[in-house]
Amino acid sequence: MASEDRKVREKQLEKVVAQFEARKSELSQRGLDEKAAKKDTVLKNLGAQVKKARKRIVAMDAAAAHVAEMAAKDTKVPRETKAKSKPKAKAQAPAAGKPAKGGGAKGSKKKGK
Repeated sequence: MASEDRKVREKQLEKVVAQFEARKSELSQRGLDEKAAKKDTVLKNLGAQVKKARKRIVAMDAAAAHVAEMAAKDTKVPRETKAKSKPKAKAQAPAAGKPAKGGGAKGSKKKGK
């Protein structure tokens, strides 16, 4: 997926940061101070999107580091494949004298009373 590519995520972050900064400058041009700008819902939404984008990039870095760490730990020596001399024993059929569990003939159960 393209959205899992680091370059794509960084472009998304740049885009949202640019939108955030543009909205912030627009609010300051209107004469709103910092306190009033924090109450702007569009600015809050853009700020949340910036946080999400940054978290995604950090998560991607953590996942890549984890994969690299696990690859470094995986130093198992491959086993030599042995030729199977004996095939696995198949389950033997039950003795002819006894019926299998729960497989008794009809009417063989005794009724109590």
